[in-house]
Amino acid sequence: MFVAEFLTKVLREETPDPLLYSYIEQSLLWLDTSTSQYSNFHLVFLMRMTHFIGIEPPSNAPSTPLCYFDLMGSEYTDNQPLHQHFLPPEETRRLRYILHMNYDNMHLYPLSHNQRRRILEIINTYYSLHLPSFGELKSLEVLRDIFA
Repeated sequence: MFVAEFLTKVLREETPDPLLYSYIEQSLLWLDTSTSQYSNFHLVFLMRMTHFIGIEPPSNAPSTPLCYFDLMGSEYTDNQPLHQHFLPPEETRRLRYILHMNYDNMHLYPLSHNQRRRILEIINTYYSLHLPSFGELKSLEVLRDIFA
């Protein structure tokens, strides 16, 4: 339900995109055949999707420990942005982990329930900032209730 609502909000183009279609198809087939270690699937799916719709965050983050990620500008910075849409250094480090995850290695990145929930909120905010028609996902609240 969550993935379906997400795709409805993101896929607005009418032009066929075979690479995007293949990504979605292969992702859903992977999920459908998985029997374990898929708790980070939705995070990987959403982050990888940014590549196909042209809003992918840069994966080449600076190695400085006190680096912020500006969600609006989609850039790393050594200074805290003057607006509220940024990640503090600890969450920026976690974003870097998420950007390096894929379906084969995501089980190697242990995340707590609260960390996973926070990352999902960050991704939702990121999409909202970069796709004005994105809005709020109603199924996100359902997920929060189910996994609370």
